[in-house]
Amino acid sequence: MLERSAFDPKRTRMCRRLPRTSGDQVRPDGGRIFPLLTIVVSWPVAALCAQPCGDAPDHASERACWIKADKDSDARVHMEQELQRQRIDQWDQDRPYRARTLALFNEAADKFAHLRHAQCDYEASAAAGGNGAGDMRLSCQGALDNAYLKSLRSQVASFPPRG
Repeated sequence: MLERSAFDPKRTRMCRRLPRTSGDQVRPDGGRIFPLLTIVVSWPVAALCAQPCGDAPDHASERACWIKADKDSDARVHMEQELQRQRIDQWDQDRPYRARTLALFNEAADKFAHLRHAQCDYEASAAAGGNGAGDMRLSCQGALDNAYLKSLRSQVASFPPRG
């Protein structure tokens, strides 16, 4: 199923709407075979084509939408990280284990921020300095944030609170 047409002259980009799962992740294979490999291989295309802001009437509106989406996504990541820190602090384990796990989580959160920056700069470089680079970067950041949030939320059961 194509969005308008395979080539949209108004936006000068080629994009085919890809199927989505209930978790809002793009899965070009419909989840049938090799889902992880397919997601990793298609990440740049999926991040660009699965655009929540792609229906904006003009590029300025689209850009404003991407900026807002990035701020919202960043806020959700920081909120979920704080919740994870609280879960670890209230975890039903001895203090040394909680302290070590919290230190490792903080290190992982810092490394995620660096990975997000580096990966999205790399993906934006595909625009070769064109106007789409910023949009590609913001799209990438949202996609990585969504995957990271899903991972954090899946870890809730790993830290049962003290009783």
